Amino acid sequence: MRSHNRYTLLIGAIILILSGLLLLGCGGERARVVSNNDNADPEPVEPADWVPSTRSEDLPDGTYRGVFGDGGDMQVNVQFSVEDNETTAASFRYLWYGGTDYLDTDDETMQGIAEQYEAALDSLIGEDLRLSLGRLYEPGNVLGDEYDIDGFTGATIRGNKIIYAIRDGLNRGIYRFDNAAPEHYYPVAASSFQDGTYRGTFSDGGDMQVNVQFTLEGNEFTNVRFRHLWYGGDDYLDADDDPIAGLREQHEVLLESLVGEDVRTALRGLYGPGDIVGDEHDVDSFTGATLRSSKVISAIRDGLNRGVYGFSNGVPAGYRNLAEESFEDGRYRGTFSDGGEMQVNVQFDLENNVVSNTSFRELAYRGTDYLDADDDPVAGMAQQHIAALESLEGQDIRGNLASLYEPGDILGDEYDVDGFTGATIRGTKIRSAIRDALNSGPYTLAD
Repeated sequence: MRSHNRYTLLIGAIILILSGLLLLGCGGERARVVSNNDNADPEPVEPADWVPSTRSEDLPDGTYRGVFGDGGDMQVNVQFSVEDNETTAASFRYLWYGGTDYLDTDDETMQGIAEQYEAALDSLIGEDLRLSLGRLYEPGNVLGDEYDIDGFTGATIRGNKIIYAIRDGLNRGIYRFDNAAPEHYYPVAASSFQDGTYRGTFSDGGDMQVNVQFTLEGNEFTNVRFRHLWYGGDDYLDADDDPIAGLREQHEVLLESLVGEDVRTALRGLYGPGDIVGDEHDVDSFTGATLRSSKVISAIRDGLNRGVYGFSNGVPAGYRNLAEESFEDGRYRGTFSDGGEMQVNVQFDLENNVVSNTSFRELAYRGTDYLDADDDPVAGMAQQHIAALESLEGQDIRGNLASLYEPGDILGDEYDVDGFTGATIRGTKIRSAIRDALNSGPYTLAD
């Protein structure tokens, strides 16, 4: 009976997450008028509703891509297609752990583990994704003992990594359609977004490929640029020769077309990049129509999912960064990546929305591992980040996450080191990683 009840809870949880987190997790924010009465408490600024395509629980038909990263590496990269809420196809584009590429190994044990993961993913095909995904929290029940190899059973694989990657794909919206984008589909639809600067990424095949930064004012793009543009070992932003330099220009034209446009409607046009870039930017048979503009859409969606990265004039009074919905009890993991590297990877527990057991699984910047540093100022800066994250312990995540925008108010001068104060750390990177975790739901469910 206990097992049956737990399974029922899992199914209920996944329906709520796929219908609710798609709405909540994608980060639109609605500004509210704050009272001018100095004696009055500011009225809370709440996130707006996020509507991927419709307000129903149905998943839009199309092909999606998503990732799970942990400990500095992309570990799982999935592609899956949905039609009438059923998974019609699913495959791994990348499967990696501990230096082993599970999709390209000659080791029989590793090959067997790869088959376990593939069988777990295949179990979703032909099933309603909203109902079947939660089963992967207990992959042993899905696989049985058919795929056991050298002591590695179906129960030992991390099905939750697949869950996370699929939710990430859903939160990013459709990567591509079988045909043209349907007339009703808009990648972004919300009542309003908070003014500010956003950052987001698109990663695939083991690498961060697209990293964008954009600023919104009154829901319009006022500035958009690439922070990273990479493919097949080529750094597009640092290339001088065609065709790479020409391809970079095509991508930049694509971004520039968004400036002055409303984020809620403009992204739809990117599904037809040839109409935007034209043939004046063709280079060596690479035309505007061949651009993978869906990668740019995914990166922008990711930025919106995470909420404002930074404000130009300080954090608005009452801004909370999260809506009032409750989050499922469990353990969460999330990442923040920028400039081609995973910089922040957090883990924390939630019970009744209260944070506990916070830790960093990765804290790096420009090749320096802050968690493995012995010397100041790096070790001191690591302590600043740890103290900022620990400040959330015992707090309601919904009311305190925005405090990380101004970490100096949290840390004071106790952790100052060699001119680096609490105010100089990028607390918003921690905040972004936490938002990423909340968007993707529990990594493991509470007992």
